[in-house]
Amino acid sequence: MELAGKPDSPDRQAKLAQVIGLLDSLTPQQGHVRALMRLEVRATQELPNWYNPDLGLATHQQISS
Repeated sequence: MELAGKPDSPDRQAKLAQVIGLLDSLTPQQGHVRALMRLEVRATQELPNWYNPDLGLATHQQISS
């Protein structure tokens, strides 16, 4: 919490960059979870073309970049 009072401190900026990187890594994972859930609840009949269980997350990251 000490860092919160110093908005321009290098330590705070480094922590923010780390958090943003972690959040950005969740977006493709969320897409995979959503694709599987849609299949499980039968909202769709098949997985999207980009989904490859053998390659997993890397496939979606390459396509969405």
